[in-house]
Amino acid sequence: MTDADELELLRDAIRSFPEAIAVWSADGQLIACSAPYAGLGPARTEMEFETRDGRSLRRAVRALPGGGRVEFLADMTELRRAEHAARFAAYHDPLTGLPNRRMLDDRLRQAIRLAQRRDRMVAALLVQLEDVREVDHAMLGGIAARLGACVRKADTLARAANDQFVIVACDLKDTADCQVVREKVMQALAPDLRVRVGMATFPAEGADSETLLRNAEAALLRAKER
Repeated sequence: MTDADELELLRDAIRSFPEAIAVWSADGQLIACSAPYAGLGPARTEMEFETRDGRSLRRAVRALPGGGRVEFLADMTELRRAEHAARFAAYHDPLTGLPNRRMLDDRLRQAIRLAQRRDRMVAALLVQLEDVREVDHAMLGGIAARLGACVRKADTLARAANDQFVIVACDLKDTADCQVVREKVMQALAPDLRVRVGMATFPAEGADSETLLRNAEAALLRAKER
């Protein structure tokens, strides 16, 4: 077998390779590539990128002893999806998809920082479902949707416990704005659910997220006693 035959055999092997692989010469000429590599279109220089069909690919480049390089594109799509799912699970309630307590704390701190810069108020509302012995998935989804209709895009609705939700209403001008949010919540749930709402506002009733939530819980307990 001649050198030319060996080279053509190597090219055929690369073309039939099931993954995206390419061999480049020292002067930057494409010697051979597999069909999956050719299907990606123009060569990419990013170490990781997304294709038009939504796949995530990572480039691995190895230099050849005589010059040139071998380029391999690994499909990272499933790994990236798993990482995204893990991040989502870490910050969201599995039943409603709402932010959990971990994300709530972060959002509340952000809202307070913004309010300090803009000289505005933040309201933390703790919504407690009363006399609900068993909360199922369908019920939670309905409650989350009704509460979601009460908040603005910049606000946060979170599930804090089995029968508790928290709303962080940010960038409010005065106490009247805070009461409007509270009334919306009561009206949204009152027709067929007994609820109690405890509210605390920044800066009057708490200068940080922990204090604000603690005072909202105290307000909720006072509402129950009444």
